[in-house]
Amino acid sequence: MYSEPPTSSGLCFADGQVLQNPDDERILEVAVQSRAMIVTHNQKDFVGVEQFGVEVRTPAEFLRMSRAGQ
Repeated sequence: MYSEPPTSSGLCFADGQVLQNPDDERILEVAVQSRAMIVTHNQKDFVGVEQFGVEVRTPAEFLRMSRAGQ
């Protein structure tokens, strides 16, 4: 039997939608729940996510960090 995966993890932000692009909300939900960093070329799409304890880095920044052992 096949069932559709859930469209949302159930994480609710107090003020409703946080990001301008609703499709990016899923990325933010996963990052918050897994305490992960978001790596993207579009940092402007994730302005303000630091309030949820999420860091946003470009791929180049991420590579520098990983090479430096951070």
